[in-house]
Amino acid sequence: MGISEGGPLSIVFACTYPERTLALIAYGSYARWLADVDYPWGRSPEEFASFLAGIERAWNTGEWWIQHNPSALADERYRSWWARYLRASASPGMAAALVKMNSQIDIRDVLPGVPVPTLILHRTKEQWFDVGNARYLARRIPGASWSSCLASITCPGSAMLRPCCGKLSCSSPAPAGGRGGRPSASGPRR
Repeated sequence: MGISEGGPLSIVFACTYPERTLALIAYGSYARWLADVDYPWGRSPEEFASFLAGIERAWNTGEWWIQHNPSALADERYRSWWARYLRASASPGMAAALVKMNSQIDIRDVLPGVPVPTLILHRTKEQWFDVGNARYLARRIPGASWSSCLASITCPGSAMLRPCCGKLSCSSPAPAGGRGGRPSASGPRR
């Protein structure tokens, strides 16, 4: 399973090592971090510059991811915990370097070659990465299943997956000595 920038990494892994990949799930992910002429769901150069400029403040206040989740932003205890989490994870300089590296992600050309069963999950009201990113992945990966969740919360950890995880199932059992069934989702496709 790849979440956010882990999605492109997981997709490339599945293409490179299909014999080591049973199935693929990408959650809240994308094919390209920055917008392009044929990829409008990425961030504009101005949004990217603004985001980079705000990293140091976000690391001090906890306003980075949760800036897109008003209920978490209003919770001072959560914001304080998140700021400590960010500072323990990386320095603002390291975070900026990681964001710059992630901004170069563009796996659009490998999507048609994904050889394993794939499930794309995304929240319809996601504010971190537009749901158009997930729709793009689902359209470009052969046979991919796609499901959305109505929740809009964007928090780290397993809590962000709970609304989607109840939809997961395996559509067919694994054949003897072979690969597992195709991951699928029940529920509305948006």
